[in-house]
Amino acid sequence: FYNCTGFSKLIINDSLHIIGDFAFYNCSGLKGSLEFPDSLKSIGGYAFYFCSGLTGDLTLPPSIKEANLGSSAFEGCTGFNGSLTLPDDLSVISSALFYDCSGFIGNLKIPNSIESIGSLAFGYCTGFDGSLELNNGLISIGIHAFVNCYNFDGDLNLPSSLTTIKSSAFYRCKGFSGSLAIPGSVSQIGVGAFYQCSGFDGNLSFGEGVT
Repeated sequence: FYNCTGFSKLIINDSLHIIGDFAFYNCSGLKGSLEFPDSLKSIGGYAFYFCSGLTGDLTLPPSIKEANLGSSAFEGCTGFNGSLTLPDDLSVISSALFYDCSGFIGNLKIPNSIESIGSLAFGYCTGFDGSLELNNGLISIGIHAFVNCYNFDGDLNLPSSLTTIKSSAFYRCKGFSGSLAIPGSVSQIGVGAFYQCSGFDGNLSFGEGVT
């Protein structure tokens, strides 16, 4: 349904298992919520790229496991105006997965199974106005992962499992407050990782072992 702009609503039935790459690419006339059945196991790359008319919450079902979310699957879906809920069994948040999805509000909770957040995964998601909850098993935060997510509120707690914070990972994330502690497990902090993160009002500390 690539570039099919005439549809007004998308209804996905209960028996669907896979949505392939580019399946609804640039279907910009869609309206209303996007609801996935519990049978769904995989969403391909660019599947809903620039489907900008969708509104409400976005909940990805628990049936989507491992790394079965393609890059840029929801890039440019700027109409969502509710919460974002991710399934518990993912290990990777792929690159640009929610890039420029600026309407999400509330908290962003990264599930406990996630080990890696890809580059630009949440870039320009400016609507989040709650906390960013990073899990205790997270190992790597990619380039520009949270660039310009400037409405987060509260502390930024980096888990002790974290080893890599890549370039511009939190670029212009101005809403964080409190102290910032870099855990001793971190071996790399990339260029501009915390550039213009101007909200912190506590201490900056580095754990023993930071290289």
